[in-house]
Amino acid sequence: MSRAPRSRRRFLQASLVLAGTGLLWGCEFPRVPWQAAKVPRIGYLVLSTGIRNFELFRDGLRELGYVEGRTIVIEERCAASTDQLPALATELVDVPVDLIVAAGTTPVKAAMRATRTIPIVFPIIGDPVGAGLVASLARPGGNVTGLSDLAPQLQQKRVQLLREVMPGVSRVMYLEDTAIAEINGNVSLRELQEAGQSLGVQFSRPTIRTAAELEAAFGTAIRDHVEALLVSESPLISGERERERIIAFARAVRLPLISKTRPFAAAGALITYGPDNDAMLRRTAAIVDKVLKGTPPGEIPIERPTTFDFIVNLKTAQNLGLTIPPSVLQQATEVIQ
Repeated sequence: MSRAPRSRRRFLQASLVLAGTGLLWGCEFPRVPWQAAKVPRIGYLVLSTGIRNFELFRDGLRELGYVEGRTIVIEERCAASTDQLPALATELVDVPVDLIVAAGTTPVKAAMRATRTIPIVFPIIGDPVGAGLVASLARPGGNVTGLSDLAPQLQQKRVQLLREVMPGVSRVMYLEDTAIAEINGNVSLRELQEAGQSLGVQFSRPTIRTAAELEAAFGTAIRDHVEALLVSESPLISGERERERIIAFARAVRLPLISKTRPFAAAGALITYGPDNDAMLRRTAAIVDKVLKGTPPGEIPIERPTTFDFIVNLKTAQNLGLTIPPSVLQQATEVIQ
């Protein structure tokens, strides 16, 4: 059998290549249209007093390489009051968003009522199981996950520290947002009362649902001869303006004040004990990243803090005429002179 001339072989090879690209004999192959990757859209549901939390969350997204407006879009809904939350949650569902970050127990519950399918991530909730948000810390189930700061369980430690600094203390007033406390099942108050029974401390908690009732609580503290104040973390209690009012009152009547957040320590609280909330708020972005990459929220365990800030304000102790025992100072992670 004779071989085809070299020029013919080259022609055949070229024809096969052209046929493969659909350029020979007018043959056209279906083209796949180019599409840009879908940019995830996140809803952020927050009360107006929690704006700072939103900025820390955005910092966390940037640290993970997200670029707002390019690789991720955020739909922020800020409620001036809790009664606005349901409508705003529904707005986010209707957008629609791919995930909702809800900051606080009330926003989370509003989001849960609005959707049972869109993932919901919460930045910091003290007792998400007790509040009815998740089935368990290890396996949340459903469409909700997030972080817990173990707030109720840490109350006993704060009471112990107070007793070490003031061995004879017996009457302490606990300031917290009553409405939020009831939503959470009054877990923190129960923890305090249990700790108080074993340590000989009585806790009173006035009803505080408004700024006016917070002011009224100050008068109650004076009338009841309260010996120390313990404050919670909630918008009505720990917002910047409210924090300044509480610190000013405690300073004026010379009452030791115990809290869990760093801003209170810097403002003049005697003792602050709790997790690094700023780090936890940034960490929320990592959980959002997991969900966006396909992990069902119900399979992501609730994250809990592993390190805690224990801050002692020696300047405040001096103004109160208190001596901080060496055993307490040795435990402190920071001392304000």
